Amino acid sequence: MPGEEFAVETFGDVARYLQDLVLDSPDVGQFLEDLAVFSASRLSSPAHEVFCGITLIRRKKASTVASSNPCARLMNETENSYGDGPCEAAMRDLVAVHVPDLMSDQRWPGYTGAVAGQGVRSILSVPLQLEGETRGALNFYSQDPGGLDSAARPLPAQKPTQGRHRSPCSWPCGWPNSATPGTT
Repeated sequence: MPGEEFAVETFGDVARYLQDLVLDSPDVGQFLEDLAVFSASRLSSPAHEVFCGITLIRRKKASTVASSNPCARLMNETENSYGDGPCEAAMRDLVAVHVPDLMSDQRWPGYTGAVAGQGVRSILSVPLQLEGETRGALNFYSQDPGGLDSAARPLPAQKPTQGRHRSPCSWPCGWPNSATPGTT
């Protein structure tokens, strides 16, 4: 399928970059900001900008801990205030949640109505597998309907690497190894 090789290469790059950042980062906040900016840039093209926000739930409270730009932060914080949406579902169910067109999605009407004027049309929320009861997600936003379809396609499982590229945390659970990062 067209684009699959690009997606595998892209997310292989993201995984390696993530591992290097974790190992080299003295500041977790800066690491998360770098991760959001890098992840958004890897899915963006000159004609198609993608934004990325990172949400963590600690002590049962969701908060936006990093974003690639103010729009991603606003989208994350709006969802946090509603307490449900694609990010919350991804963290709760530990599966990637893809919203191909926000304007036709009816799973979270309060959230959808609140963000309708922000210009975002598609969302991909990817859960992060973290230690203990902490939950997290990478949230990608596109202004184009279907703008994250290629990123949401199932990707082949990646084998763990050894040495310096061994990650101290797991790649987002359920993705890219899931059979269907679908619309839960």
